[in-house]
Amino acid sequence: MTNYVLCLVNTPDGIPFVRRTKPEWQAGLLNLPGGKVEDGETPIDACKREISEECGIDLDHVYLCGEIMGPGYHVFCYFGVGNHDGRDWMDQDGEIDENVEYVRALDFRERKDIIPNLKVIVPMMLACMQGWVVRHHEAGAETSFTVAV
Repeated sequence: MTNYVLCLVNTPDGIPFVRRTKPEWQAGLLNLPGGKVEDGETPIDACKREISEECGIDLDHVYLCGEIMGPGYHVFCYFGVGNHDGRDWMDQDGEIDENVEYVRALDFRERKDIIPNLKVIVPMMLACMQGWVVRHHEAGAETSFTVAV
């Protein structure tokens, strides 16, 4: 089982999303900051690392909101509170990282370039709902999701 994290931070500029280039099914779409939990790392530490690396935000507090589980993967979904100084995030070469885009909470549902499952997950995270689980089911060519609160 591979563990991943997603982190939602609601800043004065909006929610930071990252335009992904991989995996292929996410290419060109906006997703919340996050990624794989590395060996020896806790999901909370992975969340803090990913949001810092991808958006330049240092998280002071992280709250587990819910989980997404599917065949071979487990995603821990966190709401983070932290310090963002309002500057554009720079990559390692000092260039502005064009992959980060801030979207206002009221506007994100209308966007066509956001990963579809986030249209359900983000409102639950913004409401600080805790204890929810989204289960990914596959049966042949059929894929479905169920939400348990």
